[in-house]
Amino acid sequence: MTIDTSTHRSNDEVNSSSFPLAPLGSGDHERSTRETPEQTAASQREEDEEKFYTTGIRLFFLLTALLISIFCEALDETIIATAIPRITDYFHVLTDVGWYGSAYLLTDCAFQLFFGKLYQIFSLRWVFMSSLFIFEVGSLVSAVAPTSRALIVGRAFAGLGAAGLTSGALNIMAHTTPVRWRPLFTSFIGAVYGIASVAGPLIGGAFAQTVTWRWNFYLNLPIGGAAALILTMSLRKLPPSAKGQHLPFWKAMQRLDPIGTISFVAGIICLLIALQWGGTRYPWSSGRVIALLVMFGILSVVFIISQMLLAPTNATIPRIIVRNRSMAFGAWFAFCQGAAFNLFIFYLPLYFQIVKNATPIKSGVDYLPLILVNTIAILLSGVLTTKLGYYMPWIWVSSILMPIGAGLLTLLKVNSNAGHWVGYQLLFAIGSGFGLQQPFVTAQAVLPIEYISTGTAVMLFAQLLGAAIFVSVAETVFAGELIRRIKAMGLEGLDPEELINSGATQFRSIVPADQLHQVLEAYNTSLVRAYLVGLIMACLSVIGPLGMEWVNVKKTKTSAPDDTQRASDRKGLENNHEN
Repeated sequence: MTIDTSTHRSNDEVNSSSFPLAPLGSGDHERSTRETPEQTAASQREEDEEKFYTTGIRLFFLLTALLISIFCEALDETIIATAIPRITDYFHVLTDVGWYGSAYLLTDCAFQLFFGKLYQIFSLRWVFMSSLFIFEVGSLVSAVAPTSRALIVGRAFAGLGAAGLTSGALNIMAHTTPVRWRPLFTSFIGAVYGIASVAGPLIGGAFAQTVTWRWNFYLNLPIGGAAALILTMSLRKLPPSAKGQHLPFWKAMQRLDPIGTISFVAGIICLLIALQWGGTRYPWSSGRVIALLVMFGILSVVFIISQMLLAPTNATIPRIIVRNRSMAFGAWFAFCQGAAFNLFIFYLPLYFQIVKNATPIKSGVDYLPLILVNTIAILLSGVLTTKLGYYMPWIWVSSILMPIGAGLLTLLKVNSNAGHWVGYQLLFAIGSGFGLQQPFVTAQAVLPIEYISTGTAVMLFAQLLGAAIFVSVAETVFAGELIRRIKAMGLEGLDPEELINSGATQFRSIVPADQLHQVLEAYNTSLVRAYLVGLIMACLSVIGPLGMEWVNVKKTKTSAPDDTQRASDRKGLENNHEN
């Protein structure tokens, strides 16, 4: 049986604006009995590439190497959180605290589409190994950093390498495993992220307390080295489509879309810095913040125009992806999912530490129900998709259960007991877990094999962008509401500014016992306002499945783009040669 990653559909069907809410027809997209010579040749090429699928013990080691790499990347996102106090003590700098975490996420998010393009043009093996090398260099720079600025540079460099790891792992899976097994393997990545998000703060705090915070970054060196060694031995056979296009240098540079890449990366960096500064370091009306947002708007227009003018083969986001409704609505679903999930991951521990007076370690234990059940749900969704063939039911489950769970979390109060916050977390975790990895399965199921790298990068970028934007929005909502409520209380003998600046856990030492409950109510209400942002995004995620196609991954084939798209691509190539 021939297994690939996309159904053969006519151009009209792919670009249809109708939004089926249930499987179309019999539920499967069957291959047309009449194929053009180009499609027949493409099918034969794909059948030949199936001979390169990795199996047996080599597949085990390949997956192990990929998951180890992903573990390092995911660990780096959270491991620094509990080490920041020791880092600030060492460098005697408080103003750089926000950049220790955001520098990593900034480059990770901004360079997603760039790496998607690299994977489309060059060898999968060498792009992934280069990403891992950059990540390791960034970790080394962070570990030996003599100054706070050097640490920030190292974190940014590590984020640049991380941008190519997750999308690279998904692309390697797409080229080395049958499509029916990819939902299961993709769920492994989500599970690793869940485990790393739990282990990160614990490992980071342990190193900072017992050895030195620098070991948070030294740790990546032996683990990443082991992953590279295993990958070198296990990733020996690759299909022709994964070995790069072997283009002349200048032609390869054209394919990298330098104008689109520079405008996109610069625009996203401007947006994320504006969100990082706005409402915290500078007011939203500050000239710096406004200038960054204006630059983001201008660069976004430049990027869009460049994509419209470029040939399809050179565009950072090819038209076949832009016009595919499953990709468009799937990216929206990923954007909303990333926003809601990461917002609660960041702000739920604050409820336990501030309102419930839990220690950092105890708060980590208290929100284990969310992380562990989310990890189980991710794995279960992968198993069910592999078994049943459809991923759309789990997207619907996610878009229904996640808003319900998020809504329940907004009901948390100062006197809520464990039964409340455990139950609320469980429902939210099941909903988010069933949906987090499905956008990547969608990209692999609805796109031809040559576009999967870019499609995967689009989905990953949407998730990261949603997280980056709305975690910052929630921070602004939380801080603004807290300041308003504390000042409105008019607490006797307490300076509101001193209380707010005392920190999330130290405020109890300056608040009289008879006024503590009022302050806790203010903190709780402010957190709930931030949770409402997550609830809104969780509700908006339901728009995604309304426009996505029902595709059976057991019966899909990676067909070449349809005739219309091939003609468009061919015309673009001819124009390039003429120019």
